[in-house]
Amino acid sequence: MALTSCCRGLWTRSDVTDSPVLWGAIAASRRQAARPDLSVSLAAWLARHNAAVRSLQLSCGAGSPAVVLAGLAGGAVSNLEMQDTQGVGLEVGEALAPLVHLSSSLTMLQLSCCRLGRIPPQLSALSALQSLSLPGNTGLAAAGE
Repeated sequence: MALTSCCRGLWTRSDVTDSPVLWGAIAASRRQAARPDLSVSLAAWLARHNAAVRSLQLSCGAGSPAVVLAGLAGGAVSNLEMQDTQGVGLEVGEALAPLVHLSSSLTMLQLSCCRLGRIPPQLSALSALQSLSLPGNTGLAAAGE
């Protein structure tokens, strides 16, 4: 009982819940069909810990990118990787709209195999972006970008 009370007390401390040491790098991956409730849950978790999350990797339809990325608003994510986001219900370019909230912190963005047909115009708002990688987006080659 004392251990439970002690641990519960730790999770209420902002120096623990906002610690980049604990939450700095997050990877979310799912191979099953997209479930909106999981996207909302992940977005809510990210919103609670957005001060600590520095790197986020979303793979294999880990949820609706727009919903998940909205959970990062006000955070300090510097690295974002999205891989194989096919079948998420939104065009990936539209799903990236919440990234404007990370314009001053996001320095690395990788969008792998996301079926991009063009470079999303939302990316021009990312003033801190230093590295953009778009591997496996065969639609870009077909569009001449």
